[in-house]
Amino acid sequence: MPYRKTFTISLEFITKGEIIQRINKNSNFVLVDTTGIHEDNTFKIKGAKTILLQEITDRRLELAGFDETVLYGKNSLCPDARIAAMCLKLLHIPNIKVYKGGIDEWMAHKLPVEEE
Repeated sequence: MPYRKTFTISLEFITKGEIIQRINKNSNFVLVDTTGIHEDNTFKIKGAKTILLQEITDRRLELAGFDETVLYGKNSLCPDARIAAMCLKLLHIPNIKVYKGGIDEWMAHKLPVEEE
């Protein structure tokens, strides 16, 4: 007899304005690019750490010491940051947030970026 268990993982989202506030206040947080280089983008938010979705659980210790972790992907359609956030939450990593706008929204507003 198969066993099925359903559970819900709630995610917290953050806006670009909230990220800018944290940057300006020098808050102890880390930005994580979960998609890295892809065909139409070679940039990441300035100061972000690149940890690809498929590496997030193995590299989770790199996020220790920060009060908050903000994950982002390419844009609101890209599931990478949301999936990475769920993985980290299942591992009981605290204060995980997702920036849905991603690098596309960040660059559209001409905010600071750097090449991967």
